[in-house]
Amino acid sequence: KNEVQVGAKGDCVVRTWNINDEKSAYYSAVNVAVRPEGQYLTLYDLKGNRLESKLRRVTVVAEKKSWLWLDKRKFRGIFEFYSDGHDTMWVVNGVRVEGCLRGVLAREIGGREPEEIGAVRARAVAARTYALATRNKYPDKEYDLVNEILDQVYTGVEGEFRLCDNALKQTRGEVMKADGNLIDAFYHSTCGGHTDNIEDVWEKSAKSYLKSVEDDTFCNWSKYYTWDEEFPAATLLGNVRSYLKSTGRTSSRLGSQLQDLQIESRSIGGRIASLNIVTEAGKTNLGKDIIRWAFARPGLPGILRSSDFELDLKRNANGRISTVSIHGRGY
Repeated sequence: KNEVQVGAKGDCVVRTWNINDEKSAYYSAVNVAVRPEGQYLTLYDLKGNRLESKLRRVTVVAEKKSWLWLDKRKFRGIFEFYSDGHDTMWVVNGVRVEGCLRGVLAREIGGREPEEIGAVRARAVAARTYALATRNKYPDKEYDLVNEILDQVYTGVEGEFRLCDNALKQTRGEVMKADGNLIDAFYHSTCGGHTDNIEDVWEKSAKSYLKSVEDDTFCNWSKYYTWDEEFPAATLLGNVRSYLKSTGRTSSRLGSQLQDLQIESRSIGGRIASLNIVTEAGKTNLGKDIIRWAFARPGLPGILRSSDFELDLKRNANGRISTVSIHGRGY
């Protein structure tokens, strides 16, 4: 955004840093606005009056046991704003682990019933383990985790739910370890009947605890157990081309006319491990989880739910592929 408003329930302390060192600190009972401007940040009041400029950092801290507002959404902890030097900024919520998990758990497991507390406790341990084990994922950034599916969906106070809070209290401090180390606690919405070895899904090394297992019973009721997507052929090629461009891969063999989609191999769990996109310009190979990102979804944000799918290629009167139907499993 080109501006965010931040404040607190009650008073807060606003601190600013310029190029050299801390510039000022003062109390505020009203919201202020932070804007990225070129290489720096500028602080405004809500009437548009400039308060301070050429800042490299702004922090906002609420009174103890209070919360902060960020564009009318409530969060615990503190907020830190950093310019990244290109008319944009990082907005970082500094929060204790258990406070962060309160805004994660319900969003990741949904609104469960009291008799499901065991599942929520297990989920709490997985979320805590993941958060602690991935703190060094972004070593050159000012944050440890991002607040969406690349890490964990996190929405602050509005995501808190009493049953989930109870599960966090009941498991406080509990994590999962293997060989003395925190595990990579990856999780999913719906496995589609079978999980996979981690090395067969992502470009990651094998793990003793992330092995393929059949798991049909506990997700066959999910609305994502099976699903369908339909792509116009041109849309699918456009999505793949955009992905290749965003990752620096060449798209010279990705022509304008889709001729075939060839599944070369699958994992133990049924996910596509290697797929060729054939056009008049040649073949482009996609592998493992990259398939989800490259295909994306037709006309919708986000990536394909799973790479465990079958293909149905529909052709027009000229014999050219016009539509690609995907019949998938899991999320």
